[in-house]
Amino acid sequence: NLTHGLLFSQTADHEFPLLIQTLKQHQTHCIHPLLTAALLSKIVITSTANRIHAVHRNLNELEENAGQHEYIDTPMRNPLEMDFMAATRRLNFVGRTLGVERMRAGTMILALEFMGKEVDGLRKLISTSTANSDDGNHSKPYEDATKRVDELISCHMNECQNLALRAEYDEKRTQTQLAVVYQFMTQKEAIVTSKIAYMSTMIATESKKDSSAMKAIAVLTMIFLPGTFIATIFAMPLFNWDNNAHPLFNDNFKYYWAIAIPLTLFVLFLWGLSVWLPWKVWVAGWMPKRLVTKHAEVGLKERRDWITWPIPTTN
Repeated sequence: NLTHGLLFSQTADHEFPLLIQTLKQHQTHCIHPLLTAALLSKIVITSTANRIHAVHRNLNELEENAGQHEYIDTPMRNPLEMDFMAATRRLNFVGRTLGVERMRAGTMILALEFMGKEVDGLRKLISTSTANSDDGNHSKPYEDATKRVDELISCHMNECQNLALRAEYDEKRTQTQLAVVYQFMTQKEAIVTSKIAYMSTMIATESKKDSSAMKAIAVLTMIFLPGTFIATIFAMPLFNWDNNAHPLFNDNFKYYWAIAIPLTLFVLFLWGLSVWLPWKVWVAGWMPKRLVTKHAEVGLKERRDWITWPIPTTN
């Protein structure tokens, strides 16, 4: 008797040579219709186990980088020097992978339970038909195949339950490690904030020193400014110091005061306008109006384009 099977696959990366090799090893049990399904479930369970083991190693590496381990032969690292963005990205990927593999293990448990029920149903059906036909020689190979498939299903069921428990355990480790990383991020942020506060204090101290120096310069200027002003006035060619026959003041002396006094008052007036008038409020109130007006004009233009767009008609 020949048993034919047709396998459909969604992708081309399945391990069909391994499946064919396994079928050849169980050639005496190929008469059972669920043998291929049981062997395929073994391949799926193996791939799930490999991914869970890889995730487990990834979590161990992350714990070593964060210094959250109890290994004596492994040096403790500074957790504040780790790359928090890369760590959170890896932990999120690990959590997603564990969720997917836990879901696959659960679906395999459901599939294996259904296969076990079908095996029991086929066993009862074969027993009934054998009892009616009084031919036990043909039923012996099928009973052996049924026993083998039942053993495979039981073994795969235990493996899936074990993988589901390991995935649940690694999920808890992932959540704990993620909380630890967030805690270290908060600690590093607090340290950086304290450093910034210290630098701000130092800058304020240096600024105070600069303001004290500016005050000293202003005091020295106030001391020497009157004398400099008097010396500058007397050095002008507006006084007749050597000619006693003419008046002490030159005739052009009045033009100096006529220009200097109004110019000084005008400069003080401009300084007062720049200090007392609320220029920042006026500028802040003027800029958003221009932006809002510009956006309103663009929105109105887009609205007009939408209105004038030709509407397709359906027959």
